[in-house]
Amino acid sequence: MRLAVLAFVSSFLLASGAGAAEKFKQEHPGEVALLQQDDGSFAYRSFPNGAWLYIFDGDVPGKLGCVDNCMLRWPPVWARAESKPTGDWTIVERDNGRRQWAYKGHPAYVRFHDSLTTPTGVGAEPEWRLLTP
Repeated sequence: MRLAVLAFVSSFLLASGAGAAEKFKQEHPGEVALLQQDDGSFAYRSFPNGAWLYIFDGDVPGKLGCVDNCMLRWPPVWARAESKPTGDWTIVERDNGRRQWAYKGHPAYVRFHDSLTTPTGVGAEPEWRLLTP
């Protein structure tokens, strides 16, 4: 799967031209990939494993709603210690001091039991939404 994601991202960037490659490179962190779906829309996925990214409507500025047992089903998209905000992506610090990526202020998560081909978290719980640009 990793090779397929890398091949897709590489072919997309090459087909889009160097200007687009530079734009996408600056707009999201290395732990995230922006992939075009079969219907032509785009969705963010974790990189390199390709898991779908979600946001949780229960997260409000200054207070993360997905904690404890929630994080077992919906793990955060962790930011490395050396990571810096880029474009619409910022970093929020959790209570335990770990850093998590956030898109336009919404912390990003993956779904533990998700499928790589279909985002099974959509509709599973009403307060979770697929992360799209």
